[in-house]
Amino acid sequence: MKTSAIILKNSINEYGDKLTTFRLTFPRIILAELNTHRVFSRNTSSSRAIPVLSNIQQIKNSPFIPEQWIKNNKGMYNDQNIIDNNVNIVRNLWLNSLSFNSDVAEELSNYKLHKQYANRLLEPFMYVDTILSGTEFNNFFNLRLGKDAQPEIRELAKCMYEQYINSEPQEWCYNQWHLPYIDTEFLSNGEVKYSVNNTEISLNDAIKISVSCCAQVSYRKLD
Repeated sequence: MKTSAIILKNSINEYGDKLTTFRLTFPRIILAELNTHRVFSRNTSSSRAIPVLSNIQQIKNSPFIPEQWIKNNKGMYNDQNIIDNNVNIVRNLWLNSLSFNSDVAEELSNYKLHKQYANRLLEPFMYVDTILSGTEFNNFFNLRLGKDAQPEIRELAKCMYEQYINSEPQEWCYNQWHLPYIDTEFLSNGEVKYSVNNTEISLNDAIKISVSCCAQVSYRKLD
């Protein structure tokens, strides 16, 4: 697993206002940083909802391991990495912690401790999925693409930016809907056809299904 961003729906109205919805995958350690951007609406896979054993399996198959081992210093930013044999030592300590925390989380789960506690031990090594919608991205890109941003959120911002600038928004008129996970087709009479898996549905059902799919990211994965 690695950091990625795809645009689920990109819409623009007659006044030039754009609404973009992403599906994001990224290390959970930067979720708090992403959440500081209050201009976004978002929903993220939840440590209170996903079973402990599912998360353990995920981090064993695709754990988050930093690609850069940056030296500590005063302040938040440093561009110097740990070098020589210390890199292997630090990496092995990280992996040892992953293994230990996984074992403890599984044992806590065996004692029927709620996943809202046991899963917290796994969070440093987890990737999460987020559905994120926004109309203003310039400040986010300016901050998070900067060289002093944490490398992991800079990588996420880079993935999002590449998708954002290369995506052509679909123009929508008044009373038409931006609906992630719903296929739409504009008919010659000006109406919009909504469908899922090649099955036509009503606008009312399309709204409900879109909302449901965006909500389900909190507890399960969607193809």
